[in-house]
Amino acid sequence: MAAWLVPLCLFACSRSENAFEIDIGSREVTAATLNLCGRQTSLSRSGNLLVTTRAIDCEGSGEIIVSFPDRSLVRCPVGYVTHGLVQTFRFEIDGQTCRDIRQRPSS
Repeated sequence: MAAWLVPLCLFACSRSENAFEIDIGSREVTAATLNLCGRQTSLSRSGNLLVTTRAIDCEGSGEIIVSFPDRSLVRCPVGYVTHGLVQTFRFEIDGQTCRDIRQRPSS
């Protein structure tokens, strides 16, 4: 293998950890699942948040599905992910609506 390919693969082949957080307040949930890149990852509760991290080894988008005791579901769309781009996806559930609350750069 050419010597220049090793550093290139170390950069391009690495997997980036992305964070996913949903503020659910004091509501009870029965499950929360991140569906991304054809795989499912469960979120765990930490105070008022549902959280997980995931190594990104694909390009695409997905969603987080939150289930409640009354059998209702709320879907939070996860925008574009790609390996090499580290992101934190933050959402807030208000009633039956999931809102993206990520900090956006000011113009």
